[in-house]
Amino acid sequence: MVSFDITSLYTNIPVNMALEAVKKELTADPELSHRTKLSIEEIILGIQLCLTSTIFKFQGKIYRQTEGVAMGSPISPIVADIFMDSWENSALNTFNPTPKIWWRYVDDTFTVLKTEHISSFLTHINSQVEGIKFTFESENEQGELAMLDCKIKRIEEGKLHTSVYRKPTHSNRYLDFNSSHPLTVKAGLVKCLTNRAVALSSTKKDLNDELKQIEEALVLNNYPIKFIRKIIKGQKQNKNNCETSNNNINKKEYKSSTVIPYKEGTSETLRRILNKIGIRVAFKPTNSLRDKLCRLKDPVDPIRQNNNNNKNKLYENQEIHLSVSFSNGSILKCGVVC
Repeated sequence: MVSFDITSLYTNIPVNMALEAVKKELTADPELSHRTKLSIEEIILGIQLCLTSTIFKFQGKIYRQTEGVAMGSPISPIVADIFMDSWENSALNTFNPTPKIWWRYVDDTFTVLKTEHISSFLTHINSQVEGIKFTFESENEQGELAMLDCKIKRIEEGKLHTSVYRKPTHSNRYLDFNSSHPLTVKAGLVKCLTNRAVALSSTKKDLNDELKQIEEALVLNNYPIKFIRKIIKGQKQNKNNCETSNNNINKKEYKSSTVIPYKEGTSETLRRILNKIGIRVAFKPTNSLRDKLCRLKDPVDPIRQNNNNNKNKLYENQEIHLSVSFSNGSILKCGVVC
């Protein structure tokens, strides 16, 4: 068992190759014309604009990302996955012998191949595309390998045993129960940890050990033990009755959705009122460390901002080409000088 990991996937993806991979997928999609009136060329043009519009200002200097796709952009994970699908088809089909198992999640893989082929396979996949480089980790002497949050152990007769894996740096720090967050968020944390334990534990003993560790960690973060156990019990029952529950649940339909700042007591009351008239409500924190500490963009110059002649201009003395699509499928293209 081997885990291969890509070093800095997003920032090393060749944009042109990624666009070719996307175009290939679109061309092979027989239902595309039923979902949009845009042509493949127009879709590719729009994606290219998203991937190459990476100009930003930092500490008074203007920069443009010249390689890869932007971290944090909503389109980047989709393009990266399509690119990696194309890369896999080429890389795996040109190596002999092909790995018995190659399972990939974004930039991490779980692979099964013979020990004597690991070095040559690593050289092969690192030579496919400039910038896409892998590192690897083999199973240890106990036959164990960690991938993401799962520890995989090889046991007798070729079977695999799985359990939850925590990095050595894991601190058991979670959202404190006394934090000013909705109770649903805190309950969601317990559900998430429980579902992970249920999904990754091969044996009942592993599951019970993991649930005990979850309880101990959450108690350290001031969660009431009754609150924890009630949710864990509910999640285990839901797992046992999964098929029945999925068939019988009628999800409520909402006319619209809104997001409001969270204020304990007040926000819950507003949600109950709005839910009655068909409006789904989500909460957002009013203050966060991110708001106080992160300043990813330089502020706009107040003088420039208040200048009526310039405040609506993004570019000066440059020609901008615009492409606007309408509901009837037509495309308006024009050039503007500002």
